[in-house]
Amino acid sequence: MNILLFSMPDSFEHMPTVAIRMPNGALTSLAGNVDPHHRVSVADLILVQSQVRQTVIRLVQEHQPDVVGLSVMTFQRHTAQKIISLVRRIKPDAHIVVGGYDPSLDRVAYTRPAPGRPDFIVRGEGEATFRELLRALENGRDYSAIAGLSYREGDQFHHNPERPVSSLTGEEVKLPRRDSRVLQGYTLLGRPVDVVETSRGCTYDCSFCSIIEMRGETSTPTLSSGSSRISAMPTSGGPGPSFWWTTTSR
Repeated sequence: MNILLFSMPDSFEHMPTVAIRMPNGALTSLAGNVDPHHRVSVADLILVQSQVRQTVIRLVQEHQPDVVGLSVMTFQRHTAQKIISLVRRIKPDAHIVVGGYDPSLDRVAYTRPAPGRPDFIVRGEGEATFRELLRALENGRDYSAIAGLSYREGDQFHHNPERPVSSLTGEEVKLPRRDSRVLQGYTLLGRPVDVVETSRGCTYDCSFCSIIEMRGETSTPTLSSGSSRISAMPTSGGPGPSFWWTTTSR
């Protein structure tokens, strides 16, 4: 299947794109954890803030996706709904999937009848849920046994039980596929940048943050799990990023 994954172009007001254009690590992690015969393309729309519509149209026409996924934070919801409506017009037979903090924590906002309504909501961590969803779509199987998934039948959404938080140790979550990116130009203060995920969740419980609500409290990762992901950073094919941003949550 052809899979096209978008992160939204909206940026935090304290992270202007003239200074920071960071990649979405979650989408390349999804790409690295689906079955290998799928063709996955990742587009971080923050790189094309002035050409979002044109870029979405071009990528949908070029890749002819069977599945289109969107990673959404709360302040990006309106943009996501507009992109879903646009994709519906260009590729009406594509399955639309949303995930990320906003759909996970406020799924009701995505289930109301509206032009920007998706077909599926991946709640919480997406690697295993998205992989199982693709298998069900490919083989015509029922969705009811896929933990962490909400799915639409007609105008009715069904919400499956939650999926437990995954561990970065071992093979439960495979390494991301950065080569699935179809847009380039990530920078931090004018220098190339990329992200490395060494743990998930947080040991704190700040009232203003949704990490605990979505993932629960997470302990410090093992040295081996963090070092294995850092050692997998690309080192060939030209100069690598001058900065690597290690992250404890996504």
